[in-house]
Amino acid sequence: MQPIQHFDATTVQEAVSLLTTYKGNVAVIAGGTDLLGLLKDKVLPTLPGVLVNIKNIPNMNTISVQSGVLTIGATATLSDIATNSTITSGYPVLAQAASLAATPNIRNMGTIGGNIRQAARCWYFRARNNYFYCLRKGGLTCFAVSGDNRLHGVYGAGGCYMAHPSDMAPALIAMGASVSVTGPSGSRTVKVQDMYEALGDTIAQDEIITAVTVPAPAAGTKAAYLKFRFRKSIEFPLIGVAASLTVSGGNVTNAIIALAGASPTPIRAKAAESAMVGKAISATTAAAAATAGVQEFVPLTMNKYKVTIAQTLIGNAILACAT
Repeated sequence: MQPIQHFDATTVQEAVSLLTTYKGNVAVIAGGTDLLGLLKDKVLPTLPGVLVNIKNIPNMNTISVQSGVLTIGATATLSDIATNSTITSGYPVLAQAASLAATPNIRNMGTIGGNIRQAARCWYFRARNNYFYCLRKGGLTCFAVSGDNRLHGVYGAGGCYMAHPSDMAPALIAMGASVSVTGPSGSRTVKVQDMYEALGDTIAQDEIITAVTVPAPAAGTKAAYLKFRFRKSIEFPLIGVAASLTVSGGNVTNAIIALAGASPTPIRAKAAESAMVGKAISATTAAAAATAGVQEFVPLTMNKYKVTIAQTLIGNAILACAT
């Protein structure tokens, strides 16, 4: 590993100032469960020479509800989220997603900010010593398209087919969450579903996420997160589905269904959402919505099985919202 200059920021403003000063050669670190692997294996074409630790900033890990809005500090760990009584009682889908991520040790270290911004979990992207200079690194090729694409996306974006690895992102999207971002120009708020781009996200290198905010669910809303993986621990989602359904008068009035593992960004299964609105939740309507939800998928040569998994999980997530 190359020599690295390390700063412990004690305020958001100090962190932003450091990111601005060293822009182009800097990265944020909190739990480090993703970043340290990237640095150790020299995954990226250029590695940061400066790290700004934000985990010592006071109150950045707090979880609270004020005026009906849940606020989760960016450095709150996945374990914090999985076990927090406010979340398990009022926003259980977030606790479900957090509890299914990685392993206990990683959940104890990994933060919500890091989880939703983690780098691609593609074996071409992650190859040591930048062996594959792919699209996500500024290259011209997504090596998965003609290579071993068993675990990749079934819906490409920007020419890339990596499968988005965050369990928290689809659950947050399903709940209408936003991120609070601070940079040299001040603070702004971005919907989680609008944060992602085909080859990255909209958070600048001199900005940091300070918190995630989640509005109170509408009356009659239930949500669930389901995840498929070959092993029941450690692995990232082959497919993860978060569904949030609001029911009034026996019928669904609003539906949000978001997926991980299907595309380079978390995506919404909008055809499935539309298929549920105006209908009661039943095995028949869930099956029809699940079928509609995967119609636009274009799997690669080795991952057609993921379409079936996605279809099954969408249907099961919808039915889980009826219980």
